[in-house]
Amino acid sequence: MVRRAPQRFTFRCSDWNAFRDPDMLVYRTYVRTQDAAETYVDGVIDDHEARGSYGRLSADWLTALGKGYTPFRFVGHGLLMAATYVMSMAPSSYISNAIGFQAGDELRRIQRIAYQTRQLQLHHPDREFGVHDRRTWEQEPALQPLRKAVESHLVERDWGRSFVGLCFLLKPAVDAVFNLRLAEAAAANGDELTSAMHRNLHRDTVRSRRWSVALARTAIADEPANRALIQDWVDGARESVLAAVVDASALLSTPAFDLDPGETRGAAEEAVEAGLRGIDDGMDEPEG
Repeated sequence: MVRRAPQRFTFRCSDWNAFRDPDMLVYRTYVRTQDAAETYVDGVIDDHEARGSYGRLSADWLTALGKGYTPFRFVGHGLLMAATYVMSMAPSSYISNAIGFQAGDELRRIQRIAYQTRQLQLHHPDREFGVHDRRTWEQEPALQPLRKAVESHLVERDWGRSFVGLCFLLKPAVDAVFNLRLAEAAAANGDELTSAMHRNLHRDTVRSRRWSVALARTAIADEPANRALIQDWVDGARESVLAAVVDASALLSTPAFDLDPGETRGAAEEAVEAGLRGIDDGMDEPEG
């Protein structure tokens, strides 16, 4: 049982420079890694464009993409801004580098969704893909809880709370739905391009969890009360975030693939728990 931290406690560490990114990324290795990933995605897109895949998508799935997929760019921009805030306020350049690469990952996903939106516009001009995305984001009832969760996070100015809320709750929950559950729905609807692309994008999410867990371990090793604080912050917003991603996922349901709310919530909750378990795994093991 994780003990509760007193409210006066803040996320702290006597030496934030002790943190190291477990992937040991620097700009050169990050670019090389993402260049390989982008080459793969480009190849998938080229293959599907040559086969006319955009033109063969079902009417039900096109409707789902217009309601629940192309407006996701606004969620992506929220996650990008949250990452850049953590980067700008981080107490160590080692932390800034890791979260800076995460911001690059978010930009990568935004760009890919924007490309998808443009291709859908070209192949289905009657549906006006992208034209009403902002209005959908601001007015579609199923998206309002998620918009509230994202925008509420963006006004958080405490660096530690912002880091924990983004990397241990908001991002893992969102990505479990809008990468992995989306990929399942896309495949079931015959959209192998979107499925393959978002499974590849989710590799960035897994890397985000690795560095976030490593940073949390560094802080907890120095100040054990940080563990209870992380748990408190996650638990305080968990229900609202999980409910928000479940509500938003309903827009991606079609007769070919019904995104069952219970399964979707389970996927998002497991993604959150995976990060928290990662903190505790090996915490008592000797170094080296």
